[in-house]
Amino acid sequence: MDSFELAALPFLAGYPDGEPLLSAFSERSHAAGEELFHRGDTVEGVGILLSGRIGIRKETGLAGKTQVVALLDAGAPFGERALVGGTVHRSGAVVVEACRVALLPVASWELFRQQEPELALMFQGWLLAAVIQRLEKASERLAHIL
Repeated sequence: MDSFELAALPFLAGYPDGEPLLSAFSERSHAAGEELFHRGDTVEGVGILLSGRIGIRKETGLAGKTQVVALLDAGAPFGERALVGGTVHRSGAVVVEACRVALLPVASWELFRQQEPELALMFQGWLLAAVIQRLEKASERLAHIL
């Protein structure tokens, strides 16, 4: 099983002290099959998958059925809505393989953003790049279907 450590975030290589960001995260473990969150749940924060695999699910509109639209591996962020004022999840997440996640709670993010604006901006840039990559992969899959 691949794993990822927060200290390996690429933008931290150019920043002398990433401790303020790293210490704002809390780590949690989850078993395979566990629902991390459902569509409509309150957003707790942004997570980074440290190990295992998570499936992001969206409702299809067909009798309450859902479809996995993304499989996330170690190093992938999720719950990004937390950093842009989103209060509820628009999709669900299920643990596909037992995992460890690091969670940055919304309140900790707000405090961190005020205290360390330069590092917060670098984190947001990394997060945006990861989301763009995920969107590009989803677009490629959709293009093959059509």
